[in-house]
Formats: sequence, structure tokens, C-alpha cells
Amino acid sequence: MRRKPDSGPVTAPTNRSLRRALGRAAATSTAGAVLAVGGLVGGGVAAASDPVVIGTCTEDVSSDSFGQRIVAAPNALDAKVKQAALLVFPFQFDRAERIRQQFLESAPVELGTVTEQDRNFSGSRLAEALAPRIAAIPEVGDNGDAMNFHVGNLAGLGCLGGVTVPGQQKPEPSETPTSTEPPPPEPEPST
Repeated sequence: MRRKPDSGPVTAPTNRSLRRALGRAAATSTAGAVLAVGGLVGGGVAAASDPVVIGTCTEDVSSDSFGQRIVAAPNALDAKVKQAALLVFPFQFDRAERIRQQFLESAPVELGTVTEQDRNFSGSRLAEALAPRIAAIPEVGDNGDAMNFHVGNLAGLGCLGGVTVPGQQKPEPSETPTSTEPPPPEPEPST
């Protein structure tokens, strides 16, 4: 029972307002259930093919399955690239930021796949893997070697411990039963 704001007596809810409230509750519950089921069904499919992305040079990442690709994203070393640019191009802060932005626009680099053993990628190894991307930045020009030298040193010192990608169990090969029936005989040609 609810009370109307302008009157004193208590009134019962009307059928119309009750139906409207129940309809909203049912619609919300149904939509929520559909979204939840859709998220659960589609969630595992994409995860198996997604690579392990190393996006920083100091935090460990997780892996899902044996053989999963491991890639180093440019943002793993973008701060080191900007610092190196300031060493190569002193006091050119705008240029250093443009170099960093162009580096962030480059594609990730393949580092291998998840194995049974944990894999560690040091800052120096990440810098070495990303070196071709750094040298290819148009704003760097002919200073690619100097940039890579400084990025390697900065990453070696600043990424202590590196990144560890945990290993995963190699899946057991599934045994498929072989057919014991002989193949059907070939039909004889009629003459």
C-alpha cells in the first residue's frame, strides 16, 4: 500500500502500475541474463588465440596455454625511448615526444611462444627485439644506432628483473581410435 502525496487515505497500487513495474523487472532480468550468457559463451573462444602481450618491462604477465604467442608491445619501452631521444637530441622535448608517439604506433614484436618452462625477458632483450622499430621511426633519421644504444642501456638498468611469462603444461596428444574395418572394395567395371 502506498500513500498519495496530496491525500490522507492509503491507496492500493493499481493493476496498471503493478504490471508496469513487473514488466520492467522482467525485462531487466532477461536482458541481464542474455548478456551474461553471451559473455560466458564467447569469452573462452577469443582468449585461446590472443597472444601474451608484454606491455611493461617490470611486471610479470600471465599465459593461458602452451604454444600461445608472446609479443612485446611498444608501450613496454616507450618511456625509455623518450629518454633516449632526449639523450640523442638534447633539449628537443617536442621531438622526443613525437618519437615516443611514433614508436607507440608501431606494431608489436614477436618474441616466441609459451613453453613448459617459465620464460624471462630482460629489459635489454626487449630493447633488442624492438630495436628495428626504433630505428625505423622517421623522426629518428640517421640516429637509429645511437637511439638503440641508449634504449638498450636504459632498459638494462631500468627494467631490473625483466618480465616473466609462466610456462604451461604441454597438452597430451589425443588418441583417435583407428578403424579396424577394411575399406570398401572398389566396384568392378561392367562390360
